[in-house]
Amino acid sequence: MSVGARCKLPPLLGLSVLLVIGALPACGSSEMAKPQCSMDPDCGPDAACMMGTCLPRGMDRTVACEILPRTDSTSAPTGIASVILGPDPIALVADDRVLIEGTVTGAPDSRVVLSALGPIPGQGDLQFGTELAGSNFQIGLGRSFLSQVATIWLLPSAKAQEHPPATFTAKLDPALNLTFPGTAEMATVRAILHDSLDLPPAPHLARAYVGTQAVSNTATTDDTGLFQLLIAPGAISPDAGGMITVEFTPADSADSGFRFITRSFAVASAAGGSKPRTFRMPAFGTPAPLRFTVVEGANMPNAGAGTGTGTG
Repeated sequence: MSVGARCKLPPLLGLSVLLVIGALPACGSSEMAKPQCSMDPDCGPDAACMMGTCLPRGMDRTVACEILPRTDSTSAPTGIASVILGPDPIALVADDRVLIEGTVTGAPDSRVVLSALGPIPGQGDLQFGTELAGSNFQIGLGRSFLSQVATIWLLPSAKAQEHPPATFTAKLDPALNLTFPGTAEMATVRAILHDSLDLPPAPHLARAYVGTQAVSNTATTDDTGLFQLLIAPGAISPDAGGMITVEFTPADSADSGFRFITRSFAVASAAGGSKPRTFRMPAFGTPAPLRFTVVEGANMPNAGAGTGTGTG
């Protein structure tokens, strides 16, 4: 069975090394020069044959490795935090693949994203995703993840935008049973959108964010500018301090109006039965085209280049 492996030195070194595992089959020759070798024994004990060239083995170094099995393998992608390189072939053991089967009671049509801590320091969380089929989902991952505490997000699809994303913290087990929170468990944000003349604008879509992460449903402002957003328990991380922004975009896709994003504010200031908070859009001028010329080298035009703009 074919697998791949990649190994890296600790991040501070900023280097990658090629790890040779076991005896390799004959390497191909180069058309430009006679190959130095065809097999490892041709290179002596301190080097290995790769693509017709003898490369020095990384001796007495510790690296982190990832094993990348084929998609039809019974093994799972595996991270190994510490592998000591030496003169002898190194055996890396891949993690067995296990299937997490979950049920989410009361869930809308959603995508499931499971986030778990990876075994390699500095790598960050690993994410596994799948679509919810009815109320069920299946995710394959390595056996070593079992019993680890993971975060599971349910991200409603485009046809279920009246529901907010929901997050769960669960100890991973082959069978997971989750319940989508009811409206009574959610925080509500009631607010009003006005234009620069303090009048309700044409209908806009409103959604709450923490950074770039959507944390609420999508609601449409009514003819008074009023809207209400729902935020599921745990959707706002403690690091955010209960602060969100709300993004507004024209509900009519043909409307050339501008996107408006509020300043950060505390959910508690606009939640529950409190008086609806009013957001006022700034005055927008007539859109003016922006013209750019892309050049390269000796100030020569670069045809076919793509450009993009953004705000800080």
